Amino acid sequence: MADLQSLYAAENLETLRQRYDSWAQRYDADACALGRMLPPVVAGFVGRHVPANVNGPVLDVGCGTGVMGLILTTVGYGPVDGMDLSPGMLAVAEEKAIYRQLFEAALGPDALPMPASSYAVVVAAGVFSPGHAGPEGLDELVRLARAGGIIVFSAALPALDDGFQAKIQQLCDGGHWNLVAASPPFASMLGSTQAPEGRVFVYRVM
Repeated sequence: MADLQSLYAAENLETLRQRYDSWAQRYDADACALGRMLPPVVAGFVGRHVPANVNGPVLDVGCGTGVMGLILTTVGYGPVDGMDLSPGMLAVAEEKAIYRQLFEAALGPDALPMPASSYAVVVAAGVFSPGHAGPEGLDELVRLARAGGIIVFSAALPALDDGFQAKIQQLCDGGHWNLVAASPPFASMLGSTQAPEGRVFVYRVM
């Protein structure tokens, strides 16, 4: 089972990519054993705030092995595209045959390969965590969602620092999105004391 602290302490994206690649084949079983809560909670907020007949595709940012995509397609959302920085994780996701397209890319300051305003729903579970994507990644989620679209993302409590809060407020003040809902803090992994608590946020793009 992966050492979660080694993921949170990754010095750069290449190190993070290598650590996820090495975990990919065991990830689904390990995440189940760890009681990973982020995909079902994020999907629950999608179900609460996005009609099942939404007209448009969904983007699963940081899709990993496809757990989130599997949940969303099972309950009727789609088509779903996925993106992740780890080719090893993407290979496992591709085996599930649930994604329309898969992209190898990292969420950061640079634009992702998808066109602007492409998605009715953008989800990101576990992406905004220590050693992972920073607050600048929120700009890209907004760019990829179309006007009126919904963004649902989780954030680990240690990642919700002043810079992250400032970016959220900047996007609100700039008229880019409005807050729809936010969860209280909850355990992101029921079976691990290494995993920090997190929150889930829902924003509507203006």
